[in-house]
Amino acid sequence: MPLYIKDDAVDKLAAQVQEATGAPSKTEAVRRALENELARSRKSKPSASGSLAPS
Repeated sequence: MPLYIKDDAVDKLAAQVQEATGAPSKTEAVRRALENELARSRKSKPSASGSLAPS
């Protein structure tokens, strides 16, 4: 399923991430950025017990 970026600022950010990470395409750069953000979010989100350990 395609993802179209219709915002010039987001397109520019994707290009910057592509260059900074050496990703072969903007799509790959966006995929990596989203995966990294999801992993970061999961690490910082407290579990139901209140600890920071991954659930």
